[in-house]
Amino acid sequence: MSCNANPVSSDISIIAELAQRLQNEGQPNLRLELAPEELPADINFPVGCQLVDGAIVFESFEVRNTLIAVAAFDRLSISSCIDSSALFGKAYELWRHEIGNNDKAAGRLLALASKSIDILAAGAALIRSGSNVFQILRLIEAALPYLTNLEPASIIDLINAKYEPTKRDMAAGVINGALEEWLEKNPTIAFRLHTKTLENLIESNSSLLSNAIVALSKSNYAAAVAMAKVDAQSDVLLQAESGTWTLGRLLLNDQAEPKILNAAVETVANLIESEQHDIRSQAIRAAVGAMHKLAAFDLILGNLAENGDQVVLCATATAIFLKNDEFHERGITKYWLRLLPALKPDFKGAIQELDYALSKLLSDPEYVSTVIALLNQWVANHGHQSEIGTNSAELFSDTLSKIITLEDVWRNLVTDWLLSDKKEHPNALAGILIKYSDIKIKNLRFDKGRLDELSTNDLMFLARRMLGYVHDRAQVTSLAISMLESNNADSRIYPLLRTLLVDEIGYDYPQSTATALLEAAEEMLSTDDRDFLRMLAKIINQATETLGSLPTISELQPSTKLRRLFSIARTKQMNDSFEEASKNSIFRKIATEIPIKAGMGTFSYYGSSYGPSMKLHSISHSVELPRREVFDPIGNSIRRLGFILAKRGES
Repeated sequence: MSCNANPVSSDISIIAELAQRLQNEGQPNLRLELAPEELPADINFPVGCQLVDGAIVFESFEVRNTLIAVAAFDRLSISSCIDSSALFGKAYELWRHEIGNNDKAAGRLLALASKSIDILAAGAALIRSGSNVFQILRLIEAALPYLTNLEPASIIDLINAKYEPTKRDMAAGVINGALEEWLEKNPTIAFRLHTKTLENLIESNSSLLSNAIVALSKSNYAAAVAMAKVDAQSDVLLQAESGTWTLGRLLLNDQAEPKILNAAVETVANLIESEQHDIRSQAIRAAVGAMHKLAAFDLILGNLAENGDQVVLCATATAIFLKNDEFHERGITKYWLRLLPALKPDFKGAIQELDYALSKLLSDPEYVSTVIALLNQWVANHGHQSEIGTNSAELFSDTLSKIITLEDVWRNLVTDWLLSDKKEHPNALAGILIKYSDIKIKNLRFDKGRLDELSTNDLMFLARRMLGYVHDRAQVTSLAISMLESNNADSRIYPLLRTLLVDEIGYDYPQSTATALLEAAEEMLSTDDRDFLRMLAKIINQATETLGSLPTISELQPSTKLRRLFSIARTKQMNDSFEEASKNSIFRKIATEIPIKAGMGTFSYYGSSYGPSMKLHSISHSVELPRREVFDPIGNSIRRLGFILAKRGES
């Protein structure tokens, strides 16, 4: 709390109330229509506002907001003392109505108060006492354009205070950026801040070293580079890491003198060879961060990436994600995409950023083949890890979602991966088809051009791969039917499809397969294909009817008691499975579970009132299982394994 007493006139208070009323509308207006009785006849208008045709008009937002801030500050200091909590509370009330505005009354209010109290220190104290950290930071950011002086100690205090509450939040660095922009206009304070930070350098305030130097570089680039080099070569790890990163930022200065810039480049290149892992990693990230503008690091980074350096690959994935257009302009995107298949799946953050970048590149036909080649090689490199086959759909979800919309590309990928001699490709495809089985890709097709090139043995191999890796009935049926698009289908495809659709798919899913064949027949342009599919459907239906007409042999039926025991055991198994699967349900986490021990209905209780009663109803969900899985699950697993292990050329 600090003292201040400078009362404003009653005329200014009246005009300020009208100005705030205009501000509260949330619109960029400078004119407020008034009723005749709203203003005293003898009121004196302050400079910058006047009465025009029954409306008060402000000359600018600066005038309007200054009046609001002065009146608000006068009310806060009416008792000759300013309470920081009330000050920030009033500033927040003003700020809520001016989000997005360039000129802010909230910032002007805090700037007025800064003549009496240290608002950065006050903000730090409020954060430590439990106030909303981002609310305080936004208000200080709004005040910075109107402040003429800041104490380095107070800047450090604020950054230390906000560190823990904002850790790992993406918006944590916004205040640093605003402070850096203010320091650009105050290079002397920037230099003092750097010196003061080094007196008690800790993790929470180490970012200020970089902010101070980069701000100083706008007016004295040579001095900034010299300071960053000293920091980077320090024996104190935090200082060295900050200096190394700062050098990377200084490399992006468009106004840098070539001689000084080259000195910074040389220092970063030397730090890449550092034996200290943290310094080396920071130097690599600094170099990669400048790669979209500078060619100076291309050779050294390229050599490291070709040797599988994961720091370089992770940083490059992030760089392509952030600077895709700049990489394209330099013509280095394809080169780096050819190296990124070496990026290991352990680095999920880098994979996620690469995934997003690849999905955007697929919009440009120039990069489609390169992206597919990257995906092919990445799966081949890392698919041997058991979990990767099924996780590829998750790791590259954006890329795959985009590929699925590119019909020709998607058909080619499905065909190539099922025909691949590397088992990692069909394994990854199986995971993709499972992920999208119910929403996007029921209607699967092979690539006709690839089918036309296949020999009889290759077609047989493809059919076995389908049965081994494609688990959804609709998907495998759609793939099989698409083989009819190949040339000379009557001699090359019909014999294979007869076995595939009748003896394999049709045996496991007789009714749904027959229905699918009849529906597909209606869409066929070729009369021969239409008749062929109808014939297959008829064969399946006849076999089903023949089996259904056979009498049930009572001796093979288990006893009623045994069937009941089987039913009870199965129900218990399903209930246990459901319970285990629903443990992580979001509904379970937000609701209180109360087991029902008796009764036919339920009701809810919230607050102090009871909800209406509801009758309990049974819920059922059916899943189409292959017939072999019901009759002989072990034998069916062995059969599927045989298809998975099938090799090209086997009879």
